[in-house]
Amino acid sequence: MLIQTNHIVSDLCSNVYCEVGDSGYARAGTEWGGVSSSPPYARLYFFIEGDPYFKAGGKTLMFKKNHAYFLPSGFSFSYGCKSHMSQLYFHLNFYDMSGAELFRSETDWMYLALSVEKMKELLLLYQEENQLNALMLKQEILWCVLAMAQQRADFMPKPFLYSKYVKAALTLIKQNLSIQLNSSRLAEQLFVSKSTLERDFRREVGSPIGKYINSLVLFHAERLLLKTDLPISQISEILGFCDQFYFSRRFKVKFLQSPQRYRNQKLK
Repeated sequence: MLIQTNHIVSDLCSNVYCEVGDSGYARAGTEWGGVSSSPPYARLYFFIEGDPYFKAGGKTLMFKKNHAYFLPSGFSFSYGCKSHMSQLYFHLNFYDMSGAELFRSETDWMYLALSVEKMKELLLLYQEENQLNALMLKQEILWCVLAMAQQRADFMPKPFLYSKYVKAALTLIKQNLSIQLNSSRLAEQLFVSKSTLERDFRREVGSPIGKYINSLVLFHAERLLLKTDLPISQISEILGFCDQFYFSRRFKVKFLQSPQRYRNQKLK
């Protein structure tokens, strides 16, 4: 008997994974719109009907119904719709075995045409609340994103390992997420010079440490606003803001609305 093993494939299957954050089925009119600036997660849209669009790099793209669109993490854009739209959406992170974003090198959107039947199937899976359907839906999400990637001749995730201190810094940021965190504190805890950490982090992650922490904090605040009933004052305290008013100002710069208005509008 001859057995051939591929340890690289085994490692990739075990350590490459997809994390689903926020999700929803949205039906809206012209109030749907905003700006997404370097989000720390990718967005996957399944547009069912309507006339939504997004703008990026001086270009405007009209989303088509019965199409899926993938906008990678870090991709900045504005969006809206001319009259109405309905969609399924998911916020996703794809991590490779080093803990890095699998689609970190992507700088443009991807899309895939789907059948009317497939769109109905996805919506049904999302609306039925049981574990089997959730697993089937996650499988469909993975298939869809990978099908888009396969259509891109230039897409090839490159094996990459963060350096020792950058990987440790990313872990510390996630474990102690706070607006009070900065490069000086991280460098002190990691026993490395601040300049070395800042240089390596920017080169490997593609963002300055302060900007990365700020984005992660505010998007976590968004999740707490939408997924919990915590008072805004408590969310502010959890994320290390000195007071609720300062938190509200920072949140409004990112999302163009106060935390309370953002929560009320999204939960209608």
